[in-house]
Amino acid sequence: MAVLTAPDIPGMSGWRPLARGGFATVWQARQESLDRLVAVKVDARTLDTETERDRFLSEARTAGGLSGHAGIVTVHDAGILEDGRPYLVMDLCPGGSLTRWQSPEGRQDEDRVRAVGVRIADALSAAHAQGMLHRDVKPANILIDRYGHAGLADFGLAGHVESSSGEGITPAYAPPEVLRGERASEAGDVYQLGATLYAVLGGSPPHGTVDDDLSLPELLARFDEPVAALPGVSPALMRVVLGALATDPAERPTAAELRDRLAATAPLPASTRRRRTTLLVAVGVVVAVLALVLGASGVYLYEVDRSVTANISRGLQLTPDTKRPPKDPAAVDTLNYLLIGKDAGDKSDPERNDAIMLVHLTQARDQAYVISFPRDLVVPDGDGTTTLGRTYDGEDDVSPVVRAVEAVTSTPVDHVAMIDFTGFVGLTEELGGVTVDNRRKFESHGFTYPVGRITLSGESALAYVRQGSTSERDRAEHQRDMLKAILTKGLSPEVLARPRQFTQFVGNAAKRIQVDSSLSDSELRSTALSLRLGPSDIRLLAVPVEKAVRQDGETVEPVDAAQMAELSDGLRTDRMAAYLDKHPNG
Repeated sequence: MAVLTAPDIPGMSGWRPLARGGFATVWQARQESLDRLVAVKVDARTLDTETERDRFLSEARTAGGLSGHAGIVTVHDAGILEDGRPYLVMDLCPGGSLTRWQSPEGRQDEDRVRAVGVRIADALSAAHAQGMLHRDVKPANILIDRYGHAGLADFGLAGHVESSSGEGITPAYAPPEVLRGERASEAGDVYQLGATLYAVLGGSPPHGTVDDDLSLPELLARFDEPVAALPGVSPALMRVVLGALATDPAERPTAAELRDRLAATAPLPASTRRRRTTLLVAVGVVVAVLALVLGASGVYLYEVDRSVTANISRGLQLTPDTKRPPKDPAAVDTLNYLLIGKDAGDKSDPERNDAIMLVHLTQARDQAYVISFPRDLVVPDGDGTTTLGRTYDGEDDVSPVVRAVEAVTSTPVDHVAMIDFTGFVGLTEELGGVTVDNRRKFESHGFTYPVGRITLSGESALAYVRQGSTSERDRAEHQRDMLKAILTKGLSPEVLARPRQFTQFVGNAAKRIQVDSSLSDSELRSTALSLRLGPSDIRLLAVPVEKAVRQDGETVEPVDAAQMAELSDGLRTDRMAAYLDKHPNG
């Protein structure tokens, strides 16, 4: 074998060969400007024409654009050496490739293989959405980074969908239609991922290894044979993998459908559900702890994260105030979100019907407390008092209502979220209705609500949260019940088992949310990743009040000062569990 000569790329040093294949060599090098180790893939073939060079650089730019996806190995740079060989500078992935998983000693369990399949299918879905094909998905091109996460590499062979060349494809993982000379397609990428999953589950590609001396007719004859199910693999997962290996491209799922089908085969025992429901809970907390949660394995990660960040809006204004209450030194990492359910849509009622709640996350991120405030709660107003409802006028400046809640609770508010409550309750229709436990019979907006478990959807759900039976306290109770019902249905197995519906549900919920300008997408993600919440870890309670009284011609509810002091202490010192032990009914 010829001696390898390190490439000459400015800013790179410490070259060491990592792997050598038929078409390329991968090197480890140090990127001097950032003092980090990277992988540099140098193609063995030269680009001899301007057209070839332009195409490579165009594809490299597209690959760089896809690098933000969690399932794609990041491309840092690309170029062409003086001798015409193209190269890519990528993340160094010390965990090697999935080829290690094919050996008996490197074999992985079904759950991990499934999780990688979901992640890579999601990456292909993102690439296909930009008109890009990979065309050489195989175990050697799926790499494991330093954190144990899998990513798809080598988009250097990727091209626009219109391209028909199958050059450079690996025969053992090639879709049969490409071997017959047909156009490369998105369905071909799906076939290759199915073949890759089959190989790492069973140790060999679906039709065995392919020797260099095997003729094309012999190879095609082998591909015409049915693919056998693998022993020891769950029937549900095997059906999904074999579906991706359908001979007819039209019978294969899309990459997004393959992702969803793989995810739906994952078992979800109760003992592990809490660990798997972490991602994007922060967004759910902001929307009254709707808990738009994902599995820590990365299931649906890209689509749901994109759905939330693309739809959530900002613009709520918080005026700086040096008189705000400080955080207790023992609880500096607690988080408090003020949630405003904006509803001025009830034309039959001259008063606003806004919901106001404080969502408190503990430092351990294992408990969330949702505290509702009646609109007729008496709050400080300069030297006098007013009601909480009068501190909010429905506009973007939410500073007055924030300061009022801080004054009552002696607890600083970190962020604010506003929900279009009318549209948000409309999510009940998308969920096929939600069920609440109604405590008192009443009528509202032409609907009658009997005592007991009742199913609500659309207008009946909206009327339920707009009117309580006797007081503002009842209205707040109904709002809490509705949010709990949406949470329960949104996290039900029937919804989580249909990732596409779940992603749509999350995106539509996010469309109804506006947050303060200081709450960034990155903060939402980092908070979400720190959470360990399940539905049973979310407690709904009300701010303590005394008996309603008449004041200045209207009914108001004074704060129960003694119990409020205990609630305030629980919020400020991260001891809410002790508060609920003493006041189990909130």
